[in-house]
Amino acid sequence: MSVSNKSNTVIRALGSIETRMALFHDNLNGSTQGTQTIDFEADIDASIFYEAVNALYKKYIPLRCTIKREDNELYFYRDADLNRIDVNYIEVNTIQEKDKLVRLALDDKIEASNSLWKISLVKLKSQASYTLIFSAHHAIIDANGMHHIAQSFFDFIASKITGTNYFDNTEVDLPLAVDALLREQTFAPKAEQTIARDFDTACPLESRSTHWQQLKLDTVFMGKLNTQLAKDNIKFHSIVSAAMCIAMKKTQFIQTPFPFGTAVSLRFLQDSQPSYFNPLGCYMSIASNLIEGSELDVTQLAIKYDRALMHKIMTTCLTKSPIDINQVDAGTKQIATLHSFAQGVGITNMGDINIRSPHPSVLLTDYTMLANRVAGNFSIVAHCYAFNNVQTVSLVYPHPILAGEHVKEVVNEMRLLLEDYCAQANTNNSLHNKTTVPA
Repeated sequence: MSVSNKSNTVIRALGSIETRMALFHDNLNGSTQGTQTIDFEADIDASIFYEAVNALYKKYIPLRCTIKREDNELYFYRDADLNRIDVNYIEVNTIQEKDKLVRLALDDKIEASNSLWKISLVKLKSQASYTLIFSAHHAIIDANGMHHIAQSFFDFIASKITGTNYFDNTEVDLPLAVDALLREQTFAPKAEQTIARDFDTACPLESRSTHWQQLKLDTVFMGKLNTQLAKDNIKFHSIVSAAMCIAMKKTQFIQTPFPFGTAVSLRFLQDSQPSYFNPLGCYMSIASNLIEGSELDVTQLAIKYDRALMHKIMTTCLTKSPIDINQVDAGTKQIATLHSFAQGVGITNMGDINIRSPHPSVLLTDYTMLANRVAGNFSIVAHCYAFNNVQTVSLVYPHPILAGEHVKEVVNEMRLLLEDYCAQANTNNSLHNKTTVPA
């Protein structure tokens, strides 16, 4: 339907990927809503924070948007009132108090009809130590956009402290939907059957929360790992994915075969179609590979996964997925009523987090990226990223659907598998002395 007869605040209808994200968010208590936290040290006060928020609101048109449903279709409206957006400056006494605020931001659903983001600055009293907590609706942003907004925030802060302008106030528009770059679907995707676990705990949607456990890999460990990966010509995300899948098999966390979803950024199309892309926008797709039960060698599974992933990207991620808004709406609402849960798992690799302070007066010390996972349609989603020379793999899961001890077993087994892989550098068990999996 044309928007020409609608209010002049309407920008455009949501595309297919954006529509799916919006319905998941709306019907599943904020599921897929992203939250990044950044710890930093600086000499600022609340007034500078509020000035920075106002500058972000003016710079990014998506931060002035809402999502509303009209005539059985979802539209972006440019009508978000900054005074109604959840903006907070909070002083706390302990790190534990700060952590509670992070958890609240992660799972407290953003109401898309009012705004598509929220932001808090938490100060540890008597110290120049802060945590920026920024959450946003997945329909307007992916990891790349989260980082872009964070960089703008710190550029503004440094400008106020030093009197030197680092902040680029060039307006960033709402991007076009990526649908025009995708091919028409010419095949019927196969349904992937999964078997529910017997240790899942059923609970109503409103009683669930997002939990996470982290695997931290320091510079020394990553040096060894990267040396072996270079010898075997294997990508980091492939070895982590393989280790994750085998760890789940070894700990009996999951039954095989199972679908393993990989988040794929469609930003690789940017070079050929630059007009469709800008720093914000949702360009995510999912490539799902079926993991069989026979692969217990992390090296061989990493190679097999990497080749299968490339095939899935070309055949699945670049094809349009027709949207029947009523069908997707009903399907997401049904997920909220499930009493057993899909055992599929997934991973998203964000690479190196390239958020930098433009001046020594602002020192960035730690970073975390998480997403609301209360829907329970995934058992675990791994978020991989590197910041300040530390590689983090966060296993994010819905609680109490899953108990923490089951996830901890997977984390520990993943570490052992990666350590064993690194040890190949000092043995004769490298890929070069093995028969590789045929293409």
